[in-house]
Amino acid sequence: MADDRRSGEFVFSYYDASAAGWPSGWAFFVGLLQAAYTLTGYGMVAAMCEEVQNPEREVPKAMVLSVAAAAVTGIIYLVPILFVLPDIPTLLGVASGQPMPLLYKIVTGSPGGGFGLLFLIIGIGFFAGIGALTAACKSRGHHIIKIKLN
Repeated sequence: MADDRRSGEFVFSYYDASAAGWPSGWAFFVGLLQAAYTLTGYGMVAAMCEEVQNPEREVPKAMVLSVAAAAVTGIIYLVPILFVLPDIPTLLGVASGQPMPLLYKIVTGSPGGGFGLLFLIIGIGFFAGIGALTAACKSRGHHIIKIKLN
């Protein structure tokens, strides 16, 4: 496990965009892009609303709950990572340019633990991709191949 812990002040107030190569404001908004991927849930709900019984009631509820669930799980995921975050130059110096595998390995103290955490993230991306592809196929595919899908 990680021996060093960051302070609450660091976790909730520290911001350093010097390694981004962009102005601070621009780097902040580029950093928001990754959060956009977590919000694909409500887009999938809207795309699949014709499959739902009582959609006028259930779809808005599902959209709000998907955003709330993304916020809660995001906080549960990010805050612990920020508390055990190693020094930034170590993460930026990774040859592959992907610091998350190294971060997971450092904070768990083992390659197996790091792989396990990375595998969870890969699984989440895989299942989010299934929803996105399903919505994309339903939105236009039957018009092209002239087959009724529902």
